[in-house]
Amino acid sequence: MVQEQLRLGQADSEGEAGVLTTFQRTVAAWLRRRARQAGLPGGETGAVTFIQRFGGILNLNPHFHTVFLDGVFVEGQDGSDGPVVFQPVPAPTDRDIEALALRLAKRLGKLARRRFEQASEEIETLDTDTLPLRSVSAEAIQIPGPRTPRHQTDIFGEGPPDDQGGATPAHKPLCARVQGFSLHAARVVESSDRDGLERLCRYGLRAPFSQDRLSLTTDGQVRYRLHRPWPTPAGRTEIVLEPVAFLRRLATLLPAPYQNLVRYHGVFANRSRYRKALPHPPARPKNARGDDKTPGDRQLPNVPVTPKPGEFRKRTHLSWARLLRRALHVDALSCPRCATPMVVLAFLTDPAVVTRILDHLHLPSTVPTIAPARDPDDLWALDDHGVREPTSGYVTVGRLALRRRRPGNKASRPGPGPARDPPAVNIS
Repeated sequence: MVQEQLRLGQADSEGEAGVLTTFQRTVAAWLRRRARQAGLPGGETGAVTFIQRFGGILNLNPHFHTVFLDGVFVEGQDGSDGPVVFQPVPAPTDRDIEALALRLAKRLGKLARRRFEQASEEIETLDTDTLPLRSVSAEAIQIPGPRTPRHQTDIFGEGPPDDQGGATPAHKPLCARVQGFSLHAARVVESSDRDGLERLCRYGLRAPFSQDRLSLTTDGQVRYRLHRPWPTPAGRTEIVLEPVAFLRRLATLLPAPYQNLVRYHGVFANRSRYRKALPHPPARPKNARGDDKTPGDRQLPNVPVTPKPGEFRKRTHLSWARLLRRALHVDALSCPRCATPMVVLAFLTDPAVVTRILDHLHLPSTVPTIAPARDPDDLWALDDHGVREPTSGYVTVGRLALRRRRPGNKASRPGPGPARDPPAVNIS
């Protein structure tokens, strides 16, 4: 049950940070030890972690994609403040990866047990405002749809909800699965393959689901087509959810506010003393317009320009149009009729002129009315049949009914109000 406890613990930001810190420090220490065995003492490694909270079937599956250096940065022999030198370490073997996975499983398992022992002691003092999210998180961890008998599957009911929904995979080189924890170290990107490195980073930054595979059925249900058949005897290719159940799952896939989903470790960290001494990235080939050619850009006719020896690419900020094109593959400056690049002619700020143009194009030109704010007690809830019902101070999430706490200190509220029932928690 340690794996299931660990997934529940990663649902909150504090537990997620503890798991990531333990994982990163263990792998970094393993790399430094291999560097010392290769005659490179005092080296420092680095990594970039992409935090993902989703699996391949709209399930809550917090996990990490970490890009580690396959070596260490060492200072020059003279001890000057110049650039540090990267030194690779010997490539690991299958036995090395299995030993590392076993060490990670022991440390993360111990962390999960300690975390949940602490949570069981603090259950009486939990904030009731967090209980709805905890309830739907426990639901979203499970695979949607009918359950398979327990004696035919593992503790999750239908195969472990790993990144792509795979059940127990066949043995692969430089991959290990120990006590429910999986470690994949077979993906290697050469230092000169900048496009391959960007594709790998884009994989870690992908969206939780694809809107192209999302649709509505004739009876109003939400259908989601899977990227590949689910590796079970049934071999499901899609899932169908109630609209409210779909929204509950989406709520759990969203990260906590102000939480960074990209973390930098070691020499790449902001406070690392090696950061300013790192070598510059190599220059990219340029197209005919003089822009850097990247995999996210739309393929345009270009004339390759060979960079000069020793030329480095400067760190520059990309324009909003290029960022939109790289992230969403939308060229906002391309004419929808003839695909000719458009330019900005003028910025219109006069309301009268803007209104005349919008009226001419038959577009809304009036500002919508802002609805007044609702009273905190004027809440709406959904029953088991999806019917909206007004409540008085209660909010319902699935089968969980809780009294919503008003902001502010209770002792500072003026005037005695009518007596109310105590907060009700009904979990069935």
